[in-house]
Amino acid sequence: MFVEQALQCFSHTHEAEKFLREMTFVKYRGDIAKFLLEMENLNIHARGTRIAWREMIEDEIRQHALR
Repeated sequence: MFVEQALQCFSHTHEAEKFLREMTFVKYRGDIAKFLLEMENLNIHARGTRIAWREMIEDEIRQHALR
């Protein structure tokens, strides 16, 4: 019973963290529509705020411009 309740309580947290980590590996490669779609899909599962999502996108595009 304890294990079942613990999994219900924390599995969503670990899943969200996994998708958030995946978002950090998405790179902008010149196709903005593809990049935004991939980031938005991952963000749905990560349950991130729109502000954090926007900042991650802006950071990646800035880094791409510097390359």
